[in-house]
Amino acid sequence: MEQLGRLCETHASCAGFYLSPEIDDANWPAHVPQLRAFLADAVSVLRARVPRARFAIAPYFTRALEPDAYASFIGDVIDGLGIDVVMLQGGTGTGRTSPDDVRRYLAPLADRMRGSGTETWLVVELFAQRSGPPIDARPFSAEPAEPAAVRAALLPELHVRRIGYTVPDYLDPRVRASWRRGCAP
Repeated sequence: MEQLGRLCETHASCAGFYLSPEIDDANWPAHVPQLRAFLADAVSVLRARVPRARFAIAPYFTRALEPDAYASFIGDVIDGLGIDVVMLQGGTGTGRTSPDDVRRYLAPLADRMRGSGTETWLVVELFAQRSGPPIDARPFSAEPAEPAAVRAALLPELHVRRIGYTVPDYLDPRVRASWRRGCAP
């Protein structure tokens, strides 16, 4: 982390850090002290190098906890650590959630985060997963999401920032090769 901090401290384009543990409500509730220690250490080391930096995490939900309990869990993980943004992964692109599920989890999470001064964003997946975990044991594959599915996943009635996220264009070598061919002069 020291090296990452050194890289960022001299570049104005480095606005902050995404701390990447995949925090969910099925695997992490029994490990909150360890997770808090990791996040606290990361924020401390990086903020010492880059005081202007903002910090974000991108948890997701599995429905192991009810929405209010999930919001409390995430709050318990990050309270007092200096996390500026919680970007909830909607999960609609993986097929493991629906827009209604996301709405049920995002609203109490946003309320909980607002109380501590933390921004809540929504990560909207721009792909439709066809294979791979959690669907099946085959390798990951996906295709671009239908526009209607993306529109539904945006949840326009909720007042949060949204980020579009896609993986097929850079994780699937077939799509990447096709894209490169399409970009050739």
